[in-house]
Amino acid sequence: MFSGKLYLIINYVTCDGLFDAHRNYLATLTKVVEHRYFHEFVKDVKWQNAMAKEIEALEMNETWTIEL
Repeated sequence: MFSGKLYLIINYVTCDGLFDAHRNYLATLTKVVEHRYFHEFVKDVKWQNAMAKEIEALEMNETWTIEL
């Protein structure tokens, strides 16, 4: 059964033995934050651009049309 306590990876894994380049690489991986909810996505400029490109591609391929 889940006890409700968090088991943070930092308590079990260390980067002490890594070269600086590897440590920096891991730091960039953990820096990425993924949104969980739509209201978070719509504020993200990268997401907005990706969706605009996706819609543009669908329209160029005549895969869909927007009906008003």
